[in-house]
Amino acid sequence: MSSKPPILVVIDPTSDIQPALEKASVMAAYVEAPLDLFICTHDEYISGDRAFGNKYLSELRETELEKHIEFLMTLAEPLRAQGLDVSCKAVWDNPIHEAVVRETLSSEPRMVVKDTHHHGAISRALFTHTDWQLIRACPCPLWLVKPTPAAGTAQSILAAVDPLHEHDKPAALDRKILEEARELSVTFGGKIHVAHVCDTGAPLPTNKIESPALIDSILRSVRDAHEEAFLKFTGDIDIPKECVHWKFGSPKKVLPELAHEVNARIVVLGAVSRSRLKHAIIGSTSESILDRLPCDAVVVKPDDFECPIELTEEHIHLEKTDIARHAAA
Repeated sequence: MSSKPPILVVIDPTSDIQPALEKASVMAAYVEAPLDLFICTHDEYISGDRAFGNKYLSELRETELEKHIEFLMTLAEPLRAQGLDVSCKAVWDNPIHEAVVRETLSSEPRMVVKDTHHHGAISRALFTHTDWQLIRACPCPLWLVKPTPAAGTAQSILAAVDPLHEHDKPAALDRKILEEARELSVTFGGKIHVAHVCDTGAPLPTNKIESPALIDSILRSVRDAHEEAFLKFTGDIDIPKECVHWKFGSPKKVLPELAHEVNARIVVLGAVSRSRLKHAIIGSTSESILDRLPCDAVVVKPDDFECPIELTEEHIHLEKTDIARHAAA
């Protein structure tokens, strides 16, 4: 059994296609980490009281969990045959994002990996409410896998940094983003690209600034400050010049375009916690970027992130596990 932190994979029990599991298993094999397969299920019609529901409802819940464990074991079998260390767990809990976060707090995984879903009406993958809640609450790196076409040999990893982020020590979070991008690059191949998009379109109180020259001067100062911080950051890392991208414009438009331009397999972004609100936000690379990305996203939290969900003994849920991990010969 590996002593390394596991990779927690949130499995969709309604689908026979599990792109998150496919990618997570590649990483697990490369870094020799265990895989924890996880399903959260809940049905209000048979939920009853968690501790004191009648026997019939309790049996229905148990049957539902057994069904999910059998499904997870079916997914785990070929992976165990390859020598991977795999456990399975199904819980009766609600809402899903809180269950995932509680499991994260309990098992302290290296990363949480979850599928997003294709929205047929507009022909692209959209994040669900659960995805957004995990972006805000998940305390470890969160890899959101989109149903993108099969990977090509020239794909890259794009690290989106924000050296002047007012909510976090810039070097700490940006270096975590870069470190994550490096590991993904080593695991899946492809160059690392580093980008910062300076949004100079933020509204200024122009009704109180009568001089257009003063407005231009303010915008130039903002650009200069961002450029100086970004060049200082990239000057300290070993990234070729052609892989360093300093862009102006709206991040929600420019970053997805850049991801397409460099054929990004994954975009790695940082999230920070507001000082008085216990949830995370995506810094200057706003949340609206994520749905527009043509590829997967990995969201990284700073070291001082405060998880808004607690793991307490008072929280009772039903669970079924299969922890007979594969032991490599």
